[in-house]
Amino acid sequence: MRVLLFNQVFMPDTVATALHVTDLAMELRQEGYCVTVLADKREYNHRERCYPSHETLHGIEIHRVFSTAFGKRNILTRLCDATSFLLSAAWKLLWLKRHDVMIVFTSPPMIGVLGVLLARLRGERCIQWMMDLNPHTAVEVGYLKPNSPVTRFLYALFNFSIRASDHIVVLDRWMEKRVRKHGAPPEKISIVPPWPVQARETSVGKKKNPFSQKYGIQNKFVVCYSGNHSIAHPLDTVLEAAKLLQADPDVLFLFIGTGLRVKDVSEFADRNNLTNVLQVPHQPLEMLRYSLSTADVHLVVMGSGVKGLVHPSKIYGVLATAKPYIFVGPQDSHVTDLMADFPGGFHVEHGHPEQLAAVIRRLKSQSETELSLLASGNPDSVFSRFAKEKLIRVFSKEVLRARFSLREVSP
Repeated sequence: MRVLLFNQVFMPDTVATALHVTDLAMELRQEGYCVTVLADKREYNHRERCYPSHETLHGIEIHRVFSTAFGKRNILTRLCDATSFLLSAAWKLLWLKRHDVMIVFTSPPMIGVLGVLLARLRGERCIQWMMDLNPHTAVEVGYLKPNSPVTRFLYALFNFSIRASDHIVVLDRWMEKRVRKHGAPPEKISIVPPWPVQARETSVGKKKNPFSQKYGIQNKFVVCYSGNHSIAHPLDTVLEAAKLLQADPDVLFLFIGTGLRVKDVSEFADRNNLTNVLQVPHQPLEMLRYSLSTADVHLVVMGSGVKGLVHPSKIYGVLATAKPYIFVGPQDSHVTDLMADFPGGFHVEHGHPEQLAAVIRRLKSQSETELSLLASGNPDSVFSRFAKEKLIRVFSKEVLRARFSLREVSP
């Protein structure tokens, strides 16, 4: 059976969505499906880098199309890159051979509308695997006015894509509630959460850690935020806590990643003369083990208004480190759901930096042995409950084969 995966990013790109789509493609290929991918020719974070237009890797046929290279300087440049990719992809899909099922993801925003339209035109079944919801997120963060004509038009397109999809995969129960409000019946929705993108490996102590050594932070108490610095994940409370703790020379706030709010972090640190903030670029996948192991405590951040619109996928990688973690976000959310089953977590609402600083001080006062015990069982639990092979098998069995009557074939 022929399956087409349609997403802006794919291997060798290493942003989170690319890693999950790559894992899905590899596992489906192992199960015997004939897998084709349609993606962007340019790397997501470094637009000047290009990949081959057509190649076959691990038995997966990959087609990559043109897009502009303006980058993420502002919303207009991002919009131009996204639009050029969608137009190029639409043209490619008009000529690409037909598949049995198209699985369309959510990068860039509104790609699902194009995927559904072209799947119908090509006579294919269409599954939307929603890793975030737009235009809802754009409205919540202030990019779009709630009742403007443009917003109403985009909502109408979204509603059409929901109704016209053969099936919808969401990442958590909060996202399921949002999708059902737009008219998707329960039997048309499956919840398949993402999985840790790093391999199951032993944590590396800071003293012998090449990442810690590179930045000279072996002797610091490291509070780490690693991931996309998105406007949907406001870092104001974290930065204010860093300001409150600047007198403690042992505490370091480490920010790893890219995104629109990277500039906000640097500007806040400069404006307040903070010497306890270190910013590091997005790390390649092979360094993820070391960069995450550098933390003494991890931060997971989600905006209060985006519950069910975006999914805090970084939580799985955090749980895999056996380190304590602090969630800065709404009381009711997917992360607080997980905190009931994964110990070592602390919750702080946005707007309470003094509470966040107090939790960090309390964790810092504990011994290394006490800290190691807080979340020691989490790696085994997260790699069991959210094993990628297990989750992709659920998707393959319960959606592709059971719902679409696609038989499993041998490689």
